[in-house]
Amino acid sequence: MRHPDHTIVLGSKKGSTMRSSWIPCAVVGLWLIPLQVALGWGAPHHTISQLVTERLPTWQRELIKGQTKSYIGRYCLYPDMASAKDAKPYIMPDAGIRLHIPDTREKNTAIIAFYLPRAVDAFAANDVEQAMRWFGALTHYLEDSSCPGHIRYGMTAIPEKGIPTTHLSFVAGLMPMPDELRAKNLHTVIDGGGFSHAQLKAAVGDRPPLLLGTSVEELTFALAERHERALVQAPQHLIPMLTAFAKEDKVAFGAAGAQAATLAVNMVSDALYTAICIAQKRIDPAEAARLPPQISLADIAPASGTGFTWNRLNYQGRPLRNASGTLGWASQPSNLKPQPLKLKLPEGGVKTFAKGWGVGVLTQYTFLLQPGVFGTFDVWVGNHAELGIEGVTSYEILLDGKSVAKTEFMRGDCTAQRLTVELGAARKLTIKTGGEGKSAKIHAVWANPILTFARTAAKEPQD
Repeated sequence: MRHPDHTIVLGSKKGSTMRSSWIPCAVVGLWLIPLQVALGWGAPHHTISQLVTERLPTWQRELIKGQTKSYIGRYCLYPDMASAKDAKPYIMPDAGIRLHIPDTREKNTAIIAFYLPRAVDAFAANDVEQAMRWFGALTHYLEDSSCPGHIRYGMTAIPEKGIPTTHLSFVAGLMPMPDELRAKNLHTVIDGGGFSHAQLKAAVGDRPPLLLGTSVEELTFALAERHERALVQAPQHLIPMLTAFAKEDKVAFGAAGAQAATLAVNMVSDALYTAICIAQKRIDPAEAARLPPQISLADIAPASGTGFTWNRLNYQGRPLRNASGTLGWASQPSNLKPQPLKLKLPEGGVKTFAKGWGVGVLTQYTFLLQPGVFGTFDVWVGNHAELGIEGVTSYEILLDGKSVAKTEFMRGDCTAQRLTVELGAARKLTIKTGGEGKSAKIHAVWANPILTFARTAAKEPQD
């Protein structure tokens, strides 16, 4: 994000100025990092991007070597210099602050889906300069998203004229801090990072970049998921950084900053590595074989969901038990402890499921898909075998808002049903739960929700 007090001249072109959301203010932030780091790499954006390129395999480093310096020194800052002549063509139209501050899941995915195909197409055409410019703009967005100071506004859209500094001031107000430090621009302080190239390299370790998919659509989906996880993990380093700043502990500040930046190094290097592999048609068969044939929908963050309320006896909107950890944004009421997901099966007996959700009446959650990535969606539905025996529930699956599978109302003693749908080119998958009677008796279960990759089905032998 651009802030007037972030600007320093890096001198890559005469008369040009680079601004970075991670660049420390010359007065406020230089105590945090060695002078050679602040002026050598310029800012953590440069340090992170340099490590991204260093981790690529030799053949990929050779491919991009003519653009490596420009990518590290300028392309990765494009969103911060959006009006510059060379940057402007690579700025997503109407993106605005969303190239710096994460927004809703749907809008975040739209940014990734805008940049990745353009970068892959350019790599496929052997236009490495164009590819690295497109990927550079995306790099900045992904790196900003790993910065603890760039806190998103939960599951909602960014308020008009909203800026992240209000969040930092609020958080800082909850901890002891000398007045002279509290008066600093805390956003700028956090953006400084406080780590060197060597420190970040040590934090990252020797993990090689990972293959995220075999098509640009699969890469887009996988990167959106990684991005979502980074948005959850990065803010966890904010309080350690602010605490270290308040204590003027440079070592602890830099260590916490490096941990956050590690999220960016891994995420960006995996994305760049996979994009080049796909574009150049050089996918290692052994790596491709390690990609999972299926994933659980319970491991994917939703784009939207039923609002949590306390005014219903079954706590509408709060999963009764989310065995995998997904959708767990609401607190656990003390008088209703987590319960295993149990369903009465048609062939007899009760089965406990490791993944899925327990939900109340009148709830629905929507997940984003990339067309063509997945072939089918399969799930078991029904009343909880123990808690739901007095409930009456119904279940429905919608694709892009259109109902494609549903049950009749199921009484508590009904056995579970299995629903399977073909996903085709759907972009949104919605699971919807209904009910009749007392809401306190509704304990609905969506169990073992499985997405099967289209590439998996394509490999299956045909009759």
